[in-house]
Amino acid sequence: MNDKKLLKVEDCEKLSNHEVRELYKKYINPAIERIFGAFDLGQEIVDHAEGVWIYTKNNEKILDATGGIGVLSHGHNNSRILNTRIKFQEQKRMEVHKTIFSPYMAALSHNIAQLLPGDLDFSFFCNSGAEAVEGAIKLA
Repeated sequence: MNDKKLLKVEDCEKLSNHEVRELYKKYINPAIERIFGAFDLGQEIVDHAEGVWIYTKNNEKILDATGGIGVLSHGHNNSRILNTRIKFQEQKRMEVHKTIFSPYMAALSHNIAQLLPGDLDFSFFCNSGAEAVEGAIKLA
């Protein structure tokens, strides 16, 4: 029988900065722990985030000028996105699925084509940056 303890979401919310850094060293990458720890933000634990602001457990308000390195172009916990996500959950809507027709993906590709110049009509949806780069190389 496996007697190893798994951490739950509730456990994560109680971790100290030291504990988080130790977990990074042991299970993610010791070099990343050293790099992050070299900056002031490496001494803080995030409590919550909203829009362009990150709030630490020490009540500091930090401007997130990185946008989550490109994945948060609409900010942290954008209310329009969250409300739509909640609606999907309540209505048990299927998430975007790449091997079954999706009216949401079809509508999104239409909207993108309407916004792009000229005859840039086709969209290529990816799951990751690596997939995007590979697809771009194949299309080039």
